[in-house]
Amino acid sequence: MNIGPADRIDHPAIAAYVALAQRDPARHVSYVGDEAASILEEFARAHRWNDRMLVAASGDVIAGVLLADIDEDMGRVWWMGPWAETIEIATDLLEEARARFGSAFGEEEMAPDSRNDMVRSVAAARGFVEGTASSVLSNLRLDPTGQPSTSLLTDGAAEAVAALHDRLFPGTHTGGAALVAAEKTHLRTARVDGRIAGYIAFETQPDGAGYIDFLGVEPAARRRGLGRDLVVDACRQLAVEGAATAHLTVRSDTPGAVALYRSVGFVEERVVVPCRRGFTLN
Repeated sequence: MNIGPADRIDHPAIAAYVALAQRDPARHVSYVGDEAASILEEFARAHRWNDRMLVAASGDVIAGVLLADIDEDMGRVWWMGPWAETIEIATDLLEEARARFGSAFGEEEMAPDSRNDMVRSVAAARGFVEGTASSVLSNLRLDPTGQPSTSLLTDGAAEAVAALHDRLFPGTHTGGAALVAAEKTHLRTARVDGRIAGYIAFETQPDGAGYIDFLGVEPAARRRGLGRDLVVDACRQLAVEGAATAHLTVRSDTPGAVALYRSVGFVEERVVVPCRRGFTLN
């Protein structure tokens, strides 16, 4: 079995392998879709993956894949996968990837489906600690009609949204400054007495589906319907832009948030278990 960097010419075969694995709950991981075309497009867009993708193969037959998404400023690496035929191959992929890409970073994360015993076992054996699980919710009936009750982000509100985001989500994968500067991310805001009291960040992904990344409401402004208004308006905007569905991830230990999403049409699709090494998130 040979393990080495992926050749760009192999990307279609790799995307097909990953897509098939992603459709199996026992092999599914977060952050990656399950359609070969969209995965291939993501390979083309995410140039950082080109040199951080390992493939295990026997001749022309793929037996495993692992991707590394690295944030050098945070000193953190997200391992996407491994998708592998055996736990031994999965272990070898992770060890090789850590030696090549991860040795300079003190923080690592993997996010398998709760039914993915292979990745959970590989992570546990390497000192990863499981955190609070998250529910993946989907809305299959987006409605483009109606008038929004929240506002699109304006330049004057960017600093306030960034500061609120950093207070509500310290240490997460995207800081406030990066969130408001992201070109593909839409942001809507809600105000109370003229002040920014809540925001939602969302986007249309390469496969055409909508994705809600963050929803944040100032604690003092909660229970006023701001969160629900933001979600409804985000889904409406996604529908207007052509998205037929939307999905998101929310911590399973936040029943209020789960109930909010369910109240506007989201249903649970799967549960994801974060496995972390070198850091924890509250």
